Amino acid sequence: MKRFFALALALVLGACAQPVAPEKAAAIKTIGVIVVHSDTIEVQTVGILVFSNANAAAPVPQWRLGAYLTDRVSAALATKYQVKPVRFDRDAFLPEHVAYPNTTSIFASVPSLGQAIREHVSPTDLDAYLIVTESNFALNRGVGIAGDGITHFQSLSGRYVIYALHRFLVVDRQGNVIGDVEAEVPDSNYWTSGIRGPNADVSRDWWAESLDGMSSRQKQQLEGGIKQLIDKSVPYTLGALKLLP
Repeated sequence: MKRFFALALALVLGACAQPVAPEKAAAIKTIGVIVVHSDTIEVQTVGILVFSNANAAAPVPQWRLGAYLTDRVSAALATKYQVKPVRFDRDAFLPEHVAYPNTTSIFASVPSLGQAIREHVSPTDLDAYLIVTESNFALNRGVGIAGDGITHFQSLSGRYVIYALHRFLVVDRQGNVIGDVEAEVPDSNYWTSGIRGPNADVSRDWWAESLDGMSSRQKQQLEGGIKQLIDKSVPYTLGALKLLP
């Protein structure tokens, strides 16, 4: 499955963080959570030379990453808001079907997020909706990482990184995008890791060339590592969004 956003725009997103203004956050009493997740992961090699790059998207529905993210976001928001269950058409929120700020071409004939909520979400009368999508980050080797997964950076020593890249947007009752940030974790350091967003270096024994090539232990380890990043990033990102202290 194609990843959600054009890699060439990933750096723009990081520069366009938009927390929710205090007066708008104060007006939110009820909120719905819409997680648009493919339930796939990336297993990727970034080679020293371009022709040795390799990337495969592997479906992992049994990991229930989308449901896990929904549960964690809902639980965190429930400490301050009335989180209402919502029903929605996931396909209506794929980037080819709806306009995401700063990522969708101005020439694309697709509805706004507000219109998608009015037409494809129930109920439609909540104060706000938090939309969480998979995001990405462009690397300096002409490739990028997206969503959740593991990447092997080839070098003399080798480097292995897991990541959980997501984007959080808040849409108000009128259909306006009032908040938009990329997921982060408290100890994230772009200047040392070279990656913006929740990520962690792991050892060589986490790696295999494909998901099918991983042992059961490796798969469990990778699933747990990605979910740990989600656990760390959700409260911190909601704080950066100014929905939580």
